[in-house]
Amino acid sequence: MRPTTLTAMTFGERLALARRRRKLTQKALAQRLGVAPSEMHRLERGLVQDPHGSRVVALAEALGVTTDYLLRGLGELPPPA
Repeated sequence: MRPTTLTAMTFGERLALARRRRKLTQKALAQRLGVAPSEMHRLERGLVQDPHGSRVVALAEALGVTTDYLLRGLGELPPPA
């Protein structure tokens, strides 16, 4: 069963949701950040247990959300692209 609130979602689920709201593929987001697409996959699937702070900041900036949104589910979703 899928979580119904942002705070109940995982970091990876919130990341994927924000990315899809911006109509970005994992590959496109990875290119913006200068990383391999496999890193986006690993982050969204929860295979990275403790993402580096600078990576979280870069993701938040690229997606137009706050780090609080990504890390804790606080704040608002980005508007659809």
